[in-house]
Amino acid sequence: MKATGARNLLLVEVPAAGNPVANRLAVLALKVSPSMTAVTLARLMSAAQRPMLVVYGADTALTVATMESVLDSDAGDFGADRPPVCVAGLSAVHALVVTKARELGIALVPVPQP
Repeated sequence: MKATGARNLLLVEVPAAGNPVANRLAVLALKVSPSMTAVTLARLMSAAQRPMLVVYGADTALTVATMESVLDSDAGDFGADRPPVCVAGLSAVHALVVTKARELGIALVPVPQP
């Protein structure tokens, strides 16, 4: 964390449903309305003194959809001067999420998830 200048680290789990069908329905629902996880994550990301965040979840598609929902929200200033947000499971397939984050001034770090 010395390299990022962050003093605190907060792990944010995007909870997955118990089965793949429910996870896909949750992904679709995020396109219409943010989940409580997305709302909470947006608040954390716009906090003036936010810690470095690591966002992860058991279902990669749901984790990425949650990040998309946060980035599409009007939650406020995410700030370019704040610590990075690491997203587990984010890969080249999700380049639009990384591009959108960059446009908003967010240091989004993709972290491969096995």
